[in-house]
Amino acid sequence: MIKLTKSKDAPAVLTSDDAKNSMTTIKANAENGNLKATDFESKIYDGEGVKSLLKKDQNDKCAYCEVTLAGDYGVVEHYRPKTKWKDIKGNEGLGYYWLAYDWDNLLCSCDICNNAANKGYLFPLSNPNKRGDTNEEQPLLINPYKEDPGDSIEFHEHIAVHKNKKGEVTIEVFDLNGKKKDKKGEPRRRDLVECRKNIWGQAKYLFDLLTEQSQDTQQAIDTVRELFGKDENMFAGMIRYQKRW
Repeated sequence: MIKLTKSKDAPAVLTSDDAKNSMTTIKANAENGNLKATDFESKIYDGEGVKSLLKKDQNDKCAYCEVTLAGDYGVVEHYRPKTKWKDIKGNEGLGYYWLAYDWDNLLCSCDICNNAANKGYLFPLSNPNKRGDTNEEQPLLINPYKEDPGDSIEFHEHIAVHKNKKGEVTIEVFDLNGKKKDKKGEPRRRDLVECRKNIWGQAKYLFDLLTEQSQDTQQAIDTVRELFGKDENMFAGMIRYQKRW
């Protein structure tokens, strides 16, 4: 996970008449207690230009785990869930329906980060009494478009380590270290962790080689970061926030 910059201008479909009419219906149904998942139109929040622009902004990587989103792979993800929310304790309630077509609430993620086994409807807060007040509720999931993930997460080799509660919850929810098991008892995200471990091995090999040649540790770190920590590289955050050279 790295800090991302979102394109300033939202795709036109998100502010179209269709979007406005749909939101009128959504708000009416929410106020009447009749809101359904089918009220949200994917042809709008995942409409023309939305996913492609998000993927461009994210260098064709998942906003959360940084795996490559090749071709049409990946889903438009609502940071604040639109239909309903759940917290870590199992509480749930009406979602942030009014943000369903809000450009600032959209990211592109891999299917695994987005699915029910990981984020799904989860949206825990450190200030749950303020839920719904987006200025005060203090989410416990990192939004890489709004903050630097390095403030909450660092890496010890290929393992993500939390620096605060937000980092801890983010690592757990997205299973960034592959701790969650499937029905067979196997890690659900083994491929993610193994791929990250492999890239760390390449980076560490270069670091060791450079330090053997020059014995200048900081210069070696800077060189490896420049090569492996580019925005477009998978797991650039692991290199940028690395603490175990």
